Amino acid sequence: QVTVVNADNTTSTLGADYVISTFSVGVLQDQHSTLFSPPLTPTYQNSLFQFPMSAYLKIYIRFPTRFWGKVFLYNYADERRGYFPLWQNMEAKGYYSLVADDYHVLMATVTGEEALRLERLSDADILEEAVEVLRNMWSKVPDATGIHVHRWNSDPLFRGSKTSYPVGITTAAHVKLQTPLEGSGGRVYVSGDAMHPTLSGYVHGALEQGRQTGREVFECASRPTGVLCLCSRNMWCNTYDCPDCDPEATEQKGTVVVKKPKQKGGNGNKKSGASNVSMTVQLAISMMVTGIGLL
Repeated sequence: QVTVVNADNTTSTLGADYVISTFSVGVLQDQHSTLFSPPLTPTYQNSLFQFPMSAYLKIYIRFPTRFWGKVFLYNYADERRGYFPLWQNMEAKGYYSLVADDYHVLMATVTGEEALRLERLSDADILEEAVEVLRNMWSKVPDATGIHVHRWNSDPLFRGSKTSYPVGITTAAHVKLQTPLEGSGGRVYVSGDAMHPTLSGYVHGALEQGRQTGREVFECASRPTGVLCLCSRNMWCNTYDCPDCDPEATEQKGTVVVKKPKQKGGNGNKKSGASNVSMTVQLAISMMVTGIGLL
């Protein structure tokens, strides 16, 4: 069951045969201890915390007139690493053809430590720094008429801009994240771009993983003894690389292909039967709840 806590502190409980959670990795890392009961296993948490959320800040600034050229990108070099290094012309022809003639917007991209620092500042302070940089690049820069900054790292619904793909990460770490949570009887799935073994950090990865998770849930709901369902519930089996995972198969025709390293312990997802897992959804964090065959 899923307990939803609304912004006004009212609650409601939803029941479902299967649950697909699409919290961002940042939210899972920040709130997993209160989101799931029973809690995430140490094995799952170990995989989860291997994926840091990137700080990727986009700053949109509008001016009364255009003082820059017609090219798409401008670079700025400063002694401070990562200090407003990239500027995009948001009215460049061929890139943003639907903007109005009086749009006059530049977008600055700042990442890493500088992005985290700027997020802690007010819009006015960010604007002051940004305009000073522009006046180092151009001689005649008018006062800005507006600024828009979304602070992704501070946003409780995201806690970061995108999933990072750390050096040395293995496919197994992604596969463990997409395996149904232990204690749910194979009925609580976690999905998102971080769970995709090759497209982590990309919107397309989130799209593909959503499709894959939906396929796995549908197969488990309709053919629980099929190879694809059994593979999806095994943390050492990658459903993207399972030649025997034929969606038309109704029964397992052999051993699921499992690439498991030599180590003590067995499969951490052997539990089956009715689920006793409960989840708390705070604010309006994105989540999809589905019944059997609904997908």
